[in-house]
Amino acid sequence: MNRIYDALDMACLTCQPAMIRGLTGSGKTAIVRQWLEEHPQYNGVWFDAADLVARTPSIDAKRRKKTDLTLIGQKFTADEIELMRKPDTIIVVDNYHLLDNETKSHVLLLCDRFVVDESEEYPFVELPDVITVCAIATDCCE
Repeated sequence: MNRIYDALDMACLTCQPAMIRGLTGSGKTAIVRQWLEEHPQYNGVWFDAADLVARTPSIDAKRRKKTDLTLIGQKFTADEIELMRKPDTIIVVDNYHLLDNETKSHVLLLCDRFVVDESEEYPFVELPDVITVCAIATDCCE
């Protein structure tokens, strides 16, 4: 538990992303949830990778490039984007190991504090109040 708490504390202190890795059943998700509960000053926004992957872009979704990322369509709903715009936000992506490359690009864009919002004239919307993005991944073996 201390290792995960330390990683989250450091991610918040440095405003850098965090990757929490471990075996199935090792308590990664529960510990991150507990850490968020113990830090109510943060706005925790939680995503499960399986849900994100299931969100397939429409057939006419635009392909965009930002830095070295290629993004297709919009992965996050307007309501989710509003949640991510709140002050002191920590975004958690559970089951990161399940993401396909297309969805990973959207998560990596979040790490740069941007999200695609196709309803905007300039579709790359800045999320300046995101403190960190925490990815939780399961290792297949140690």
